[in-house]
Amino acid sequence: MALEYSEKFMRLTTRIAAVFLCPLAAALSVGAQTDSLQCSFESLLSTTNVSIRTHDIAIAGKYAYVGTLASTNDFGIEIYDISDPSQPIHSGSAIGDRVEYIVISDTTAFAIAESPTTIHALDISNPQSPSTIGSLPIPGSLDSAVLNGSSLYVATYSHSSLERGIYVIDVSDPSAMIQTDRLTFDGYSDKMAFLNDTLFHYAYPTGLSVYDCTVPTAPKLLTVYEESRFGNLFAAGENLLYANHDDDRVCAIDVSNPEAIQVLGEVDMPTLLDYVRDGNIGYGGGYDGLYMFDLTDPTNPTNLGSIDSPTEAHSVSVHNGLVFLAGPGNGLDILEINHTRASPLLSQIPPRPGRISNFSERAIARHGDTVYLWHTGSRSLGDELLRIDVSDPASPVVLGAVALRATDIQFSDQHVHIVVPTHSEGYTIFEVQDPNTWNPVGSLNLPGWDLELRDQMAFMAGDNNSTLVVVDISDPTNPTQIGSLQHAISGYSIELSGNAAFLIDYGEPTLLTVDVSVPTTPSATSTTQLPGEVFDIELVDNWLYAIGRNDIYTLDVSNPATPILTSTTPLIASSVYVSIHHEDGILFAGGEQLVTLDISNPAQPVVNGWYDPSNVLDAGTNWMDIASSNGFAYINAGEGGLQIVDVSGPCDTPCLADTNHDGVLSPTDFTAWVGAFNNQLPECDQNNDGSCTPTDFTAWVGNYNAGCD
Repeated sequence: MALEYSEKFMRLTTRIAAVFLCPLAAALSVGAQTDSLQCSFESLLSTTNVSIRTHDIAIAGKYAYVGTLASTNDFGIEIYDISDPSQPIHSGSAIGDRVEYIVISDTTAFAIAESPTTIHALDISNPQSPSTIGSLPIPGSLDSAVLNGSSLYVATYSHSSLERGIYVIDVSDPSAMIQTDRLTFDGYSDKMAFLNDTLFHYAYPTGLSVYDCTVPTAPKLLTVYEESRFGNLFAAGENLLYANHDDDRVCAIDVSNPEAIQVLGEVDMPTLLDYVRDGNIGYGGGYDGLYMFDLTDPTNPTNLGSIDSPTEAHSVSVHNGLVFLAGPGNGLDILEINHTRASPLLSQIPPRPGRISNFSERAIARHGDTVYLWHTGSRSLGDELLRIDVSDPASPVVLGAVALRATDIQFSDQHVHIVVPTHSEGYTIFEVQDPNTWNPVGSLNLPGWDLELRDQMAFMAGDNNSTLVVVDISDPTNPTQIGSLQHAISGYSIELSGNAAFLIDYGEPTLLTVDVSVPTTPSATSTTQLPGEVFDIELVDNWLYAIGRNDIYTLDVSNPATPILTSTTPLIASSVYVSIHHEDGILFAGGEQLVTLDISNPAQPVVNGWYDPSNVLDAGTNWMDIASSNGFAYINAGEGGLQIVDVSGPCDTPCLADTNHDGVLSPTDFTAWVGAFNNQLPECDQNNDGSCTPTDFTAWVGNYNAGCD
């Protein structure tokens, strides 16, 4: 995604807020009502660039404190005002040191720096001008830190057993911090977690150690689980821990009896670097981005999906329903995530043995109740075109296969038109009155990548020899070339609008407009430079949408000779997109993920949903092509084969009255709304007018009483 940064921060969207402070009372319809919190959709509200590597984040009130791995003369903490999450404002800096962990207690922030390990106590009563009130050096290299009450526990590593350990620090007086104990361990340390005055600490090869910290100055070792492989421990509930297990799973652990812990359930998940729980949803930062899972049933945690980020997400925080990510190279990313409905995957058919779906060429089309899916195979197996009955999308049935290659498939009456970018195969027309019976009726040895049919003619995007080829198909048994255009821009994807054809070449930033009013002599009208490389185009009325590597470019083509770029819409960061499709007011962007966009305002598409096929099958790199019909998307998902996804209503209206985001409507949401009102937070705006005013209280009561589906 191409982003332009200001010196300290940037904005992607704008919100308006007005300040009104007053006491409120309410009459409520009491009774818990449960939200549906299952599948995930996200939108990036904002991202900041602190120009250096970030590592940790802590949030207090309306401020985010971002720890950075700063170099000499830089600041170890950057502070942002996040009252408007879409426009975080850089408000201050502190500490000329490299800060790996930040923990906050009331008006004091404890910033633990590395090289050398030092605890800095900061007075943040004035967040715009924090001041250091105390410092305490700790032996060894910093591993992790956790605060429990007035005791700070800092784990460090050293080759010397005299330095390695968990240092217990009394921080009741931040200006005079005192070490009260040191707990020893062997090997390397992972993240610690606290539950009910009990400290859980994993080190390799020591195992999982459990300490009773009822007396904070004198922790007592309860037991050591020597055979455990629970790294990076995260507290999540009264008696629940979540931990990495064997590096490729996250497990839920019942610690109600710390001396007899029990694994309740596991979910496949890459190694997590940080974790936070919000209601029934867990958010984990990993090496490739943000991972989400449903924790409603600890015996069966469920993977909800992931969101890519350019580098590791070392720190995750949730505040007022927004997810904050920090990591090396990331700066600070703020995501708004809407969990709305059940997993969209209905069914899947894996590739046939020895074959995969081609990564970069068109591979899928739907006609009636039949999906045509191209698989490419080894030299010995060759290519084939699968025919799949999808009359019941939940139970697709493979009808058969034809030994064919196909980069695009189009339909007219009882014929299937297939184009291939080689002279030996070229353009072929099949009669398929019965999907089980294929009868080739005509062909033309001209290479092509993409195909559009209109008025008994086929318009093919070709190659350098023929950017555009026009074929008369009035007699399907004898397709005949009647016109062509040779241009410096090779044809790869084509769209037709009136007397104009629009073409792009794969991975090039130029749009070619061609006048086809006289099909026998098409002529180039204009070329339009786009902001970045383009892989596919889709026409919807007078709007042309071009898919870039990480963006969608929207062009007004009401005057085809002079296309006008109206917007650039960023897609999910760091995923690559190569195909685009449209149906019923929804754009589908396909690549490593499927993204849906609302184009009710055609000049400005809005991301409203996403789906990652690799969460279902080990799909590797998914260069997807997409077909859709009647609320279902049919995805050629690379090594994931055919996946059929329910995209009807990709993002339902969120439950506005659930202001504390715990997944349940209860009177505690009123308290949360009052807090949002007094602090001018997004949850205050219950009538969606962009402002936080007393009228939102009336709207909140109405939303509460209406309940949530």
